[in-house]
Amino acid sequence: MQSYFQKHALYPPLVQNLPPANLDVIVVIPAFNEPGLVNAVQSILSCQHNDILVEIVVVLNYPDSQPSLHSFHELQRKELLELNADKTINILDLPVFSLPNKDAGVGLARKIGMDEACYRFESINKNGIILCFDADCSCHPDFLKNVIDGFNNMPNQNALSIGFKHQLQNLSESNLGAIIQYELHLRTYIGWQQFYKYPMAFQTLGSCMAVRSKAYQQQGGMNKRKAGEDFYFLHKYSVLGQLAELKPALVYPSSRISDRVPFGTGKAVRDIINSKSQLMSYNPKGIASYCNFYNLICDSWPLIDGGRSWKSLTNSTALTSYLMEVDFEKALTENLKNSTSAKVFASRMGRFLNPFRLMKFLHAASETEFPEIPVYDSAKQLLSVKHDKTLKQPISINELLENMQA
Repeated sequence: MQSYFQKHALYPPLVQNLPPANLDVIVVIPAFNEPGLVNAVQSILSCQHNDILVEIVVVLNYPDSQPSLHSFHELQRKELLELNADKTINILDLPVFSLPNKDAGVGLARKIGMDEACYRFESINKNGIILCFDADCSCHPDFLKNVIDGFNNMPNQNALSIGFKHQLQNLSESNLGAIIQYELHLRTYIGWQQFYKYPMAFQTLGSCMAVRSKAYQQQGGMNKRKAGEDFYFLHKYSVLGQLAELKPALVYPSSRISDRVPFGTGKAVRDIINSKSQLMSYNPKGIASYCNFYNLICDSWPLIDGGRSWKSLTNSTALTSYLMEVDFEKALTENLKNSTSAKVFASRMGRFLNPFRLMKFLHAASETEFPEIPVYDSAKQLLSVKHDKTLKQPISINELLENMQA
């Protein structure tokens, strides 16, 4: 059988020296034209790590179409190596990468770094932790310790979604209002899924995730997407029941405006500011329809296996139509055929009724049965049902976010 590296890696090992045998964590940071990179690395260097042995892999990169950035990144490379005076955390010396325009982006850069981390762990035969971070982030002093503890306390979990709070300091009024709305949307969207007991309800931020080296290889590694690479990567593990949430807010992502990617925080902030209107979010009733159907279909395994129609379990014409469009009937038949227990059936159905299809359904249904609603209204409704009480009137959007972050 071909190894992961033969099938999926794009480069041979880039750092030739062997790591220490007791290496625990490798932090991977993609960096394209990031003026705050050194601050982000220093944030990692300032973490409490005690007996934790850590290496940092920074993937300095630029697309072929922007060769003028090469010298900027070479200067950053020298700055990083100068930080190596403190050997308690080692910053590896990687070359600056000129990436082909077709593939250049955060997914490819993250993949290069994570693959290098795998090479290093394999060289010492260790199933170490690959920890993702971003070049515009800072972190809590207990970041490294809590991640190690998280994996130690959850030995059956292979990946972590790590708690976060966006940086809110030194922002313009419009930027501040936009990022508060956007983070509220992220938390409300996942919050509703969790409320309706959807087992794959996790935040998926590239700067806030970690994975065991062996599991990274088993699932084919990181993808090369220019955006959304984190969503597709982490949900490889959520559908297998191998993803867990590390709840403390340990990572503080940037709230900056950006036009680098077609979606994500930077674009969302820019769009909210430009629209000069409140952010709309997915309709909670649509989320409920999908999540409840997933749980009902899993709970009804013996009845469905006995011939009961799956359509009797939906309460939404939009959902029924969507499931027919994506060949749910075929998947259901296949899963019934290959399931020996309710647990196996639920696992197989989760792979089909995954978070990507949930999002696709909500996009489609927003034009018909479940129109989007203001994120402020969605957040108020969620907090009310979670605490089984009516919220005081009025409540500011800042207070709503603080409640969601608690």
